[in-house]
Amino acid sequence: MTSIVLILSLILVIVLDISIEGIKTLKDVGLTCYACYDISDKVIANFLHAHNVVKISVIVCACLLPLSIIEFINVRRTIRLEEQLPLAFRLIADSLRAGTTLERSIEIISQSGLKPLSPLLSKALALSRLRGLSITQAIEEIGKKIKCPELIRFSTILDIAARSGVRFEEILDLAAKTTENIQVFRRERYTNTQPYVIVAYLVIVVYALLGYLVSMMLGYTKTVTTTTQQSAIGNIPMPIIKPTPSNYIIAVMHYVGLVQAIASSLIIGKVIYDRPSAGLIHGVIMIILLTVLNYIVFPVTLSGIFIHS
Repeated sequence: MTSIVLILSLILVIVLDISIEGIKTLKDVGLTCYACYDISDKVIANFLHAHNVVKISVIVCACLLPLSIIEFINVRRTIRLEEQLPLAFRLIADSLRAGTTLERSIEIISQSGLKPLSPLLSKALALSRLRGLSITQAIEEIGKKIKCPELIRFSTILDIAARSGVRFEEILDLAAKTTENIQVFRRERYTNTQPYVIVAYLVIVVYALLGYLVSMMLGYTKTVTTTTQQSAIGNIPMPIIKPTPSNYIIAVMHYVGLVQAIASSLIIGKVIYDRPSAGLIHGVIMIILLTVLNYIVFPVTLSGIFIHS
């Protein structure tokens, strides 16, 4: 830091042609630089304080929790809706074979109590009668309104099948089989990726444990602060070395673990649910777990090891 101040002073002398009598101005520049350094040092110290680390973790969780809950609920609703589509295709095909119309078949499904499909089809029927739309157009409109691609796909398949004429029921049977195959694939993917989700949680636990053990074994690490020293132009702040508590190490590693938890949750959401934000609920749980381990569990259970060693 001292070398930086001297270089800046020399630049000012050359560029601004400052005389020797104006050396006090350089002193003021040096004092200002070190004042900024002291302020930044205090800010960093406050940022790494245990209470502030916990507060920041709570704020991050509070910001992510509403979005993560909404996204998780939406994903669960989408999964349930996809699971009901094969049954809906078969019910419509059987109703058409019995001689009913497409609109009547959908009305029967809307009264069957299949949630969330039945309420959505009821809204589509009401919209169709209110605005004079075809039933497939009304279902597509509802799907776009609630941003549900599965419902839009459902309406598209019905529309294509209706235009095929005599092969209506056969197309719906084929759509039911295809949808079931997709469901089997997604269930297998979910089952196969569950161990990786568990590994992500274990990584957070191991990371917190290693961070705490390393910080306790190091005990203290060195950092640079400032003091004053007599010189030809007066008192100039000079850097000195003093120890930093080990909880600063825990705080730094906690922030790194916080970023890791969020990144892992986004990857989980993309791989499992095809939507990164759907995995944020795991990130919130990981942050809570990391905070509890770093500032409650490990200090209580492991502090005696270092006290008596």
